[in-house]
Amino acid sequence: MIESYYIINNDNIIRDLSTLFSCHIIYNMNTTEKIILIIFYLIIVISIPLFLDILLRITVRKRRKYIMKHLAEKKTTEKNKALLIFNNRYSGIVVYSNDDSEKAEEFTGDAVEIANNMADNSCVILISETLEYVEELEQFIQQLNRVSGGDLFIVNIEKKSPRMLWDYKIINIMDKSYYTPGNLMIKWSKPSNLQNKIRNIYKFIFKLIPYNLFADDPIVKNIDTLNSLK
Repeated sequence: MIESYYIINNDNIIRDLSTLFSCHIIYNMNTTEKIILIIFYLIIVISIPLFLDILLRITVRKRRKYIMKHLAEKKTTEKNKALLIFNNRYSGIVVYSNDDSEKAEEFTGDAVEIANNMADNSCVILISETLEYVEELEQFIQQLNRVSGGDLFIVNIEKKSPRMLWDYKIINIMDKSYYTPGNLMIKWSKPSNLQNKIRNIYKFIFKLIPYNLFADDPIVKNIDTLNSLK
């Protein structure tokens, strides 16, 4: 018992000395060194949501997009319709059959305007990480359903993703990370005041580093990589 008592107390003494030593180092730093240390810790804290989101991107989201792309391609074959892929709100790829061969074309433009000008039930739609950035979302979803004839596949950003803390452009937090035909009861909410306050910090940070470096995550980067997820 006496030996155990001394071991416990020795551990406490070592911990106290370690804390005291750390405080002594900080206390003896000059102002410049303290500022550098604070900046260093701030960079670490700010970087955590960014790199956690990258980890999600290369694991969970990559797998989800692979599955959704496969399902959309299967539906395209079943319905004999073109496949319209929105990589984000402003770009994508359309895949269609021409003379018994598959063709693909890249396009740019606002997804909202594109959907408004397309014919009813004209294609299967796979739309990724776009609904989060559309203000008139209810009307946009109606147009997507009209154009796809219900053959609509949606990939969203997870509502509890670290990205909700740093992506200051997100205005809709989607209830689910994906939707498929027959399961299109789409719900969403708005960012909280706390999320908006944290995002304001990142809004300033993204004036110093490229926003798209972290936000851009297309299902299909270009025609050359169209089959890269197969």
